[in-house]
Parts: sequence; C-alpha cells; structure tokens
Amino acid sequence: EDTDLWNYIPQREVKQQEESQPIENENEFHLSRILNERRAKRAQNRKEEEPEYDFSSLQPSNVRVSGDSMSRAKQARDYLIGKGLPKEDASAIVGNLLQESQLKTTVLGDGDASFGIAQWNGDRRKNLHSFARSQGKDVSDMFTQLDFVLTENRDRFNRDVFAKLPTLQEKTKYFSDNYESPSMPQMGNRIGYAQKVFDLD
Repeated sequence: EDTDLWNYIPQREVKQQEESQPIENENEFHLSRILNERRAKRAQNRKEEEPEYDFSSLQPSNVRVSGDSMSRAKQARDYLIGKGLPKEDASAIVGNLLQESQLKTTVLGDGDASFGIAQWNGDRRKNLHSFARSQGKDVSDMFTQLDFVLTENRDRFNRDVFAKLPTLQEKTKYFSDNYESPSMPQMGNRIGYAQKVFDLD
C-alpha cells in the first residue's frame, strides 16, 4: 500500500512555516508526511470498526430466582463447564438463558413464535428441532438445548471474541447482543442473573 509513493510526491516548495527547518531532501520530507497520514487514517479506521460498548453502565439488577430455576441454572452452568467453558463464560450464558426463559425448556414466547431456553424462533427454532433429531435426543431436554447453544452458527457471535472478554459483565452483554439479540435486553437483569449463577457453590 505504501509503495510507489515517490510518484505522488508534490513537487512544490515546502511551506513557509517549515522553511526554518533544514530539509536535506524535500522528496523524503513529503514521503514521510504521506506515510504518516496514511498510518493515521488506517488507525482511525480500525478504531471505528471496533464495537463501542459503554461498559461503565453494566450494573446488575437485584433479581430474584426461584429455587427450581437456580437448581436448573447450576446444572446448566456445571454442564457447560464440563464441556470445557470457563466458569465466567458458562455463567454469562446461563444468566442470559435465565432472562430468556428461566431455563424452562418448553416455554413459548413472542406469541408462541419462540421456544426453549434461548427462545429460538423462525429458522433457528427449526434448526434446534433438526439438531435434536440428528442427535436422537428429545428437543425438550435441557442438555440437548445447551448443546445446540454450543454448536449453533451465529454470524454475529464470535466465540473467540466472547472468550477473550475480561469480565463477566462484558461476556454477558456480548452474548445478549450477538447470540440472543433481544429487542428489549434488560441488561441489568441478565448481569444480575449471571452474577448469581457465578456465585453458586
């Protein structure tokens, strides 16, 4: 990208305010300036491509969870840990699932359009059923649905990015934004649930 720049160097005198500085090679001066401008532009472009999250606002709500839901949450968290996920990753996922369904595997939402612990709908719901059949499993089984969470291909959800996020709050938000994509996230609830799941013995 930075090759053949000599052809684009303006052949004019250096600006008057720069004349006080000794310049042995005017072409070298202009080349350096062009390279610096291009590097600055690339750095700005990279910055604009990065997702902008206001992590300072990620505060947990004081959520309440029934005994049955917490029992399912512990089973789900420990199952995901058994599949190789770190505790924070598993807790962030399960916190989101508590917000979606309280981990009730047959619950319907969105006018009966959404189904299961992650409230899959449309093609995603069909894919869940296809996945369960391919595994010879009951689609209403919680562990089958958790396996689908681990294997479903979501273009927006980058598992490497998720794994590298440094805090439980950031992981919870990333999973919500890029796997669940709810119209009303209620992020404080999700983070509150994730924290409760993380703190389970």
